[in-house]
Amino acid sequence: MDGDLREWVYDGAADLAGTQERRLTAVQRRVRAIDRQVRAKPDLAPGWRFAIELDPGATKADPLDRTDFLFHSAITAMAGPGAMTPDTLARAARSFVTDGTPQWAAHLLETDPRDPLAALADPPQHQLPGLPPDSIANHLYTVARAAPIERLRAAWAAAGEIPCWAEASCAAVEAELSASQPAKATEQWAMGMIFGASRAFLLTGLSEPDPTLAEQTATAVQLILMADAFNITLAITDDDGREAMRRLAPPFLLALLAVEQTVPDLASAKGRELYGTSGQDGRP
Repeated sequence: MDGDLREWVYDGAADLAGTQERRLTAVQRRVRAIDRQVRAKPDLAPGWRFAIELDPGATKADPLDRTDFLFHSAITAMAGPGAMTPDTLARAARSFVTDGTPQWAAHLLETDPRDPLAALADPPQHQLPGLPPDSIANHLYTVARAAPIERLRAAWAAAGEIPCWAEASCAAVEAELSASQPAKATEQWAMGMIFGASRAFLLTGLSEPDPTLAEQTATAVQLILMADAFNITLAITDDDGREAMRRLAPPFLLALLAVEQTVPDLASAKGRELYGTSGQDGRP
């Protein structure tokens, strides 16, 4: 991609970051306030010490700011996965958590010699007009074309759960922290910070509480792509690995994974029966 086009994309990313700033700033302020409180809880100190050992480079990391994140996302969407280096992916992952938080996914991206985008190594089978052949949009289009209708429906339903799950996650941990009684919701939040599998969806759900049809469709296809990559790993892992996935995967993703489902703990405004709680605002 030539320099003029990259500069044009960066300027567009800066404009977009500016127009979204009010909503995103409110979301990030809330999430990072929870992060700081969770990090400060003495009961979780042993877990954080272990996490720091897993990711010793966290304190020196350089996360992407909002504009850079949008810029690299746009470049990758147009030019394909080859435009995103593992180091940039790691910086993007670290931008989802409060600065200095140990994050295992980012650490793997920085240190594991395997290609984190190996699932996108083959050229997409279907092409959208006007895009480079290896565009991420073409990969997502191929996934959507190839997925059985039942899987598309499951992914659509899963994408629709994300806003309620995200709000419920925040509300539940905020309630525990306010009562000075950190419990399961706080532990799940800390696990999400460290392992990162659900962090991007948490921020998406909070910033898009009422997604448009286009937004929910895009998220659904992304979930299928993510689940397919996870299922490749699950096919060769042991029982401990599958149990870890049950614990780490967000509840809305379980329907797409090759693991036995468990009943989620969190509430939602739309689906309290599904999540097993009674509060009108998603609190236990």
